[in-house]
Amino acid sequence: MSKSTVFSMILSISLLWVSISSYAIENCSSDQKAYVLAAATSSKHTAYLDCHLSLSATDIITKRIMIQGNEASNMNLDCNNALIDMESGINAGIFTHSHNTIAIQSIPLSDGTWSVPHDITLKDCRVKGNIRIIGMGSNGEAAEVKSSSITAGHTTRANNAAPHNILLDNMNIESVVRTPLYLAPGVHHVTLQDSEIQGTSTSVAIYLDAESNYNSIINNYIHADGPREVMAIDGSAYNTIKENTFSAINNGGIFLYRNCGEGGTVRHQTPSHNVIETNYFYYNQYTGDNAAIYISSRNGNKSYCGDDSSAQLSNTSSTDDNDNASYNSVRYNQFLDREPLYYIKFGANTNDTSLNESTTYANIRVSQFRGGTVPSIEDFDCLIYGNSSGCYKYITCPSNKVNASVKAACNLEYGTVSSSDVPLWGHIDVIRQSDNTSSSECYVNGVSINTENRHTHVGGSYGNATYVGCKEQDNNGGDCHIKGQQICL
Repeated sequence: MSKSTVFSMILSISLLWVSISSYAIENCSSDQKAYVLAAATSSKHTAYLDCHLSLSATDIITKRIMIQGNEASNMNLDCNNALIDMESGINAGIFTHSHNTIAIQSIPLSDGTWSVPHDITLKDCRVKGNIRIIGMGSNGEAAEVKSSSITAGHTTRANNAAPHNILLDNMNIESVVRTPLYLAPGVHHVTLQDSEIQGTSTSVAIYLDAESNYNSIINNYIHADGPREVMAIDGSAYNTIKENTFSAINNGGIFLYRNCGEGGTVRHQTPSHNVIETNYFYYNQYTGDNAAIYISSRNGNKSYCGDDSSAQLSNTSSTDDNDNASYNSVRYNQFLDREPLYYIKFGANTNDTSLNESTTYANIRVSQFRGGTVPSIEDFDCLIYGNSSGCYKYITCPSNKVNASVKAACNLEYGTVSSSDVPLWGHIDVIRQSDNTSSSECYVNGVSINTENRHTHVGGSYGNATYVGCKEQDNNGGDCHIKGQQICL
């Protein structure tokens, strides 16, 4: 066989692979584009997109947009600031507020599998309404979701059936009634970035439903008004929520829970391993106590929590109604004129605190938001022998940073503190107390302790300098050592 023949065969195979693995790589035709832009009517109210579509800033789409199945994969919708608005259709009775403005949706096949859309980009769109991304079902109580949930392996099945690798970039979503952005069960690897969510919702602004995971909400302005928290993480895991500004949070900010038993559906995944970092929580006149971040906010306090108990699957909501949120990283968030200690809350169960405590720290109160600072960790210690005056000092951060968190341990008798003795962030501890406890102390930022194993909470000073120290008084003059670290942010 000649080299040219082999090359031709390889080229043919490569072209065949491209044709079967990549859909929607062509631009929409002029007729397709014209149909999308034509006004919605009672008989022509939905535009099914499976091609690249680029719009102009003056364009207005009054139809609802459906992006369905594998054949829509790899498509792009570049609005260039065009408006997608179903309000005229709602006013004409063509739609109701319960309809999806944009839906990215899997299609069930006759063999029990799913045709799944993936690798889709929507950018620079103004959406008056909502976006819903749907796999097995539109919510946690959908028939297919419930049927799958009563046997083991449900999370994997839900993920396999769900849209993924979806990018929503520089979007402006204005809710009228419905939740502006809803990721239905199993949806994964969706990114919302550099966008704004506003308007009025009858529920939350962003909902991450059961068994969804690995989604990213990054650098957005989220301020839709509603009767509930702004963002619900309902049995959703491994998500990243970073660098967002949240306001309109009088009814709560980000709540993590597991909606046990609703509709008889078994929830398998817990709201765990989520990263909530470097966000900005804006408060103006609100002085109530609704949490900005609430880890394990429900813990079985709904009347329907027992409705899935017949399944009796271990490590699911059918046998445990608690939220069981674990190992969520809550760090470096800023709260405008509010103390994080009172606006980051944990559920009532012991594990709600203990399984998130080591990853929740360095959240700060600010008088104005401070962007662009990168956290740094700095060591400190102070050691003295034979001096009853003790050892005290100011530890300082660079001029453009403040003390966000501190941890320290003290030896208040003869001896030193090792790095392994230092407790979790936001705590101080005495590893060896003085024989004369009443005249000794381990001191950090206004908190003083003098007995062993106190594991006492201490907040950051939120200033450039933080006062720390130790002292002991006895017949030989007093010996003590304090050792720790601070985070400058």
